[in-house]
Amino acid sequence: LLETERIDKYLLLLYAHAAHHGIPTLATYYEQVTADGAVKAFDCLPSLLTVPLLLARAFVYEPIGGGALRLLSALPREWYGKAFSAKRIGYSGGRLDITSDGETVTLAFAEPSSKAAELILRGCGEIDRARVIAGGEWIEEIRGNRILLRAGCRTLTVKL
Repeated sequence: LLETERIDKYLLLLYAHAAHHGIPTLATYYEQVTADGAVKAFDCLPSLLTVPLLLARAFVYEPIGGGALRLLSALPREWYGKAFSAKRIGYSGGRLDITSDGETVTLAFAEPSSKAAELILRGCGEIDRARVIAGGEWIEEIRGNRILLRAGCRTLTVKL
């Protein structure tokens, strides 16, 4: 779903899994549940990890065939204008911190990025260079709500 940018369906999968595929208060997630709610296969570590993995991929996604990292590509629109953060998210070239105070979003790569990245601000309209507070030298191109970054980027801060 991320590969084909069907983000609403991706988020539905994440929410449905969190809400209906286990008991979050007990940290118990089932491998198989029937339509009427009967549990067929109990505790399953992959099912337990589905929600955090889906959420991590909402922040940082590496396309299957390679290409630019997609950053914030599946972040819920409702999160824009609110503070959030994801620290030490791993990808094939290192780690990345993403933070927002509700007014800006900051990317901080642990090491210079080894590949190009595309920051997708779904909750924003058109982005222009005037909204870039820091790291503008890494911008290859801005298209609508997408900022394309060259490899080697260390940090970028954008006003939302």
